[in-house]
Amino acid sequence: MSTFFNTLRLTVREFALTDFDAVHDYAQQEEVVQYQAWGPNTKEDTLQFLDEAIAHRYEKPRLTFEMCLELKGRNEVIGGCGLYIENQDFQEAKIGYIVNPKYWNQGLATEAATGLISYAQGQLGIKVIKATTDTRNKASQRVLEKCGFQLEKIMEGHYVQKGWKRDSCLYVKK
Repeated sequence: MSTFFNTLRLTVREFALTDFDAVHDYAQQEEVVQYQAWGPNTKEDTLQFLDEAIAHRYEKPRLTFEMCLELKGRNEVIGGCGLYIENQDFQEAKIGYIVNPKYWNQGLATEAATGLISYAQGQLGIKVIKATTDTRNKASQRVLEKCGFQLEKIMEGHYVQKGWKRDSCLYVKK
């Protein structure tokens, strides 16, 4: 499996079908996906996600990077993160991250996001990185702020999530 980057405690790599049990463990939990448009996942949903994540590696140019978060030295999948290039001149991208609640409040989402930013800027030359989060998701907002993102605006009713429109915070890092 190809590794994108390492941090102090994480190996960030491509997803594999063998990650199914660990991914499904967090993706089926309502608490984990409460601010996502998807989930809680069925087994079929999780398998479809992994199939799509694997398929993205073969796209030319590659604009979607779904990355597996694994505890370094333990081969234990704890979540995922993503980099989504918004235009083909590779100037802007969005990031996202999700962590199994067994590993919340340990700084791992911040560590993953920091590594993801470095990878995007250093390896891909991305100039502007954006992230959106539900206005109620204070934990994700703290992660973004720790990573140097600035709140650009609140977007009212901007995102349809499980049948209703939510308000989102748009964060930007340049």
